[in-house]
Amino acid sequence: EQLDGFAARKREIAALYRKRLEGSALRLVWEPEGARSNFWLNTVIAPSPEAQERVLKNLNAPGFGSRPLWAPAHRQPMYAQCPRAEMEVTDRLWRTSVSLPSSASLTDAEVAAVADVAREGAA
Repeated sequence: EQLDGFAARKREIAALYRKRLEGSALRLVWEPEGARSNFWLNTVIAPSPEAQERVLKNLNAPGFGSRPLWAPAHRQPMYAQCPRAEMEVTDRLWRTSVSLPSSASLTDAEVAAVADVAREGAA
């Protein structure tokens, strides 16, 4: 019943993050051409692992719930002995990406505050 409204709000939040983070060191993961994302999670890529740590620290200090991306499957203990190729891109993204607050209940002001604090951490 509420799914369409949630999906619309998620797209609005993503657009607000995109506008607010424009020109910063953070790159918001956006939908590829020809696709339509539901933006269930909004993720930014920091320029370095150190910048990721600063962004996380800045966001979590005032209580903006943020976290790195989930650890990749090949980093999970149960898969440690499984054969695999080098996963350099996966590991780089894991070490530099941050999932931003993405609740459909966020206000525009809250999205702006999150974006500003994240931006400061990446500078």
